[in-house]
Amino acid sequence: MKKPNLSIDLATVNADERDTSHQYLGTTYRAEGLSIGRNYLRFEGEIIAETPSIDEFIIDRTIGRGISSVVFRARLKGDRSKTNYALKEFKLDNKANQDVYVPGLDATEKKKQSSMVIQELKVLCKLQCECLVQLVGAFYEPGVVIMAMEYMDYGSLAQFLRIGEYLEIANDEMPPRILSENALAGAAYQILWGLAYLHHENIIHRDIKPENILLNSLGQVKVSDMGISGCAAFAKTGDDATISGLNHTVIGTSKYMSPERILDKSYGPLCDMWSFGLVLIEVATGGWSPLYHENKSDNRSTYRKGISIVELAETLQNFNVDEVIKCLSKNALGKKKIPGEVDWCKVATTPLGQLGEILIWSLQRAPNKRMPAQTLLKSPWFQRHGVLNIEIAQQSMRHCLNTLV
Repeated sequence: MKKPNLSIDLATVNADERDTSHQYLGTTYRAEGLSIGRNYLRFEGEIIAETPSIDEFIIDRTIGRGISSVVFRARLKGDRSKTNYALKEFKLDNKANQDVYVPGLDATEKKKQSSMVIQELKVLCKLQCECLVQLVGAFYEPGVVIMAMEYMDYGSLAQFLRIGEYLEIANDEMPPRILSENALAGAAYQILWGLAYLHHENIIHRDIKPENILLNSLGQVKVSDMGISGCAAFAKTGDDATISGLNHTVIGTSKYMSPERILDKSYGPLCDMWSFGLVLIEVATGGWSPLYHENKSDNRSTYRKGISIVELAETLQNFNVDEVIKCLSKNALGKKKIPGEVDWCKVATTPLGQLGEILIWSLQRAPNKRMPAQTLLKSPWFQRHGVLNIEIAQQSMRHCLNTLV
């Protein structure tokens, strides 16, 4: 079978990225109820998507890469509308895309953790939510699975706002962008809506961070990257919903992990709420975080590269969200305030009904003291900014984006 030439019209993609010299596995890839062919995707016997062959796409350029995949922007040949798609390529010989066994379990309890590509496909096949990046289709060629996703033209929150890993390349000419509080409410509402949907479906994302939140010019904000998400099989213990087996596994981005995950304790969907709280602070401040070091030379914050889980655990032992809000208020004194930006002094003095209320109920060290996403959607903070539904939330973001680009 002739392999599709995905490097068509793409001089920017390196040859090693396009290597397809893998073991021949036939014309269909099957795993855990999934069946992926050249132009179709089935899950549990049902056709999920019928799409053109991968040969019908023209790849433009590389737009992202992770430990398990490379993402390209592409469009269909002859499509006059020039609609863009994100093609996410997973090489099956990549360790992250192979099934692994969860350590620490005896022979009778051993459970297999799905590869990232299989886990993400299974989740996206089941879910349809306007605040989650949607799957268009999937393709298979020997050794490679390619997912076609909707394209988010402004990239990730980290990329657009120049925070997270992009903070390191920011300079005086291109400082981090800061959202107005009204836009922040619009973004937070959409993220919470996506998380509430996932949690209602008993799915924990486990890697909420600015790099995994995408946005577009319509003001839509969507949760992406379900490759390490997990199923929430609850076992009630007192006031806390805990999880056993796979959900003791410490995977994800450590600096956004909740305390119970860092300490390798059982955890549930409320671990995502901790990550959400940290993301909200970064987005509201242009990259500041309570887990960063202050850079005195340029008034920015820089993350300690290579910080160990032990160091992070020690930091979290003294974490107090009230102290964090006071610190934000102190940092705001004397600084030039951008019109519409969060007034941290007001947040510190009267957190109820303000952004502080969202942070307080997200960043509690004890998971049973955090509020679920569905509950936080009813916060007076959203009502104060008139963000009462998804459409208004998108409008709030779109208005702000038009002033930033």
